[in-house]
Amino acid sequence: MPLIRLIVSLVLLVFAAACVLFAILNHEAVTVDLVIDRVPVPLFLLTLVPLVLGVLIGWSLAWVKAGKTRRDKRREEKRARDLEREVGSMKARETEAKRHKATPAVTPAAPSLSPPSKQPQLTAPAGGR
Repeated sequence: MPLIRLIVSLVLLVFAAACVLFAILNHEAVTVDLVIDRVPVPLFLLTLVPLVLGVLIGWSLAWVKAGKTRRDKRREEKRARDLEREVGSMKARETEAKRHKATPAVTPAAPSLSPPSKQPQLTAPAGGR
């Protein structure tokens, strides 16, 4: 990432130097007709001011358009935090339940009151293989 910042800084520095050189070379006044009056304006202002205004308007529009993305990102981060908090509380409840889990009470089987059924038992033949 630092390499990209260095490249962007160098490009901006070259652009700023070109703007300064342009202003020095084009300092003579030109007459601008504003319908109600004529005004002498340096040529570099007539070209650089609209350029700067265009850049500022473009950045502003990009920032406004990115607002939806920023809002969505904040919403998703909040949702992730809420879900992490919920998972943590569920784990805590599970741990608590395991720790306090009551063992089922083992009750002895009640004696059967009915007589045992007499069913024939199947046995294997004695002379088997």
